[in-house]
Amino acid sequence: MRRGVVAGLMNPADDEPRRRAKEVTSQNAMVSDAQEGIGAFLEKHKRVWCGE
Repeated sequence: MRRGVVAGLMNPADDEPRRRAKEVTSQNAMVSDAQEGIGAFLEKHKRVWCGE
């Protein structure tokens, strides 16, 4: 039997791990360093981290 997050994401009967992963990913994307990293990649410039 598989265990852990991957197993939870692969179990169609249990949507909670999938919902939680989506929630955490959304929260992380709102952090200014995440936005800087994505923007730097898209705009092809060196990223400047602020530690937030």
